[in-house]
Amino acid sequence: MDAEALFDILHDRVYAPSQKSGVAPLVLLERPYCNPAGFNASMLAARALEATLVVLDLLQLEYRFVDSKEWQNVMLPKGIIGRDELKKASYEVGKKLFATTKFKKDADSLLMAQWAKNTKL
Repeated sequence: MDAEALFDILHDRVYAPSQKSGVAPLVLLERPYCNPAGFNASMLAARALEATLVVLDLLQLEYRFVDSKEWQNVMLPKGIIGRDELKKASYEVGKKLFATTKFKKDADSLLMAQWAKNTKL
């Protein structure tokens, strides 16, 4: 993770505009992957989370952790099982809601943001 690049992006696109408008943004973070069976992936996720939290603290941006199930239960069709199927559903729902947006493999971040907007977080 490039913490310096994240700082620059958030400063220019979130922090500076919020200082001018007086509207404090809320940063939503999906709970990181943590599984003893996937030790290396868990450690990478923990390191990326730590760097992200440092940047958010430096910019004094408020944040909240969200479990993926919170937004998925509202934004995705019911009964989907498995990571690959969830990503496929996320992509399909994202294309319907945000037709002009290009996605790589899923629309998770936009769907989570839409969920937050709908629930007035």
